[in-house]
Amino acid sequence: MTPNGRTFALMRLADAPDLEALKTVWSNLSIEYQKDEVVRDMKDALKQKMEKES
Repeated sequence: MTPNGRTFALMRLADAPDLEALKTVWSNLSIEYQKDEVVRDMKDALKQKMEKES
């Protein structure tokens, strides 16, 4: 994992417009990035926000 890779993963997650897109982005990330605490925390926060909005 690289800092640029982490930034890219975070940007991809942030660009997801809905839960389905978020799920797709997450499933396309490598396990290395899925296990990263910063990336996982952002995914969880976005998911929680999207669930409240729907």
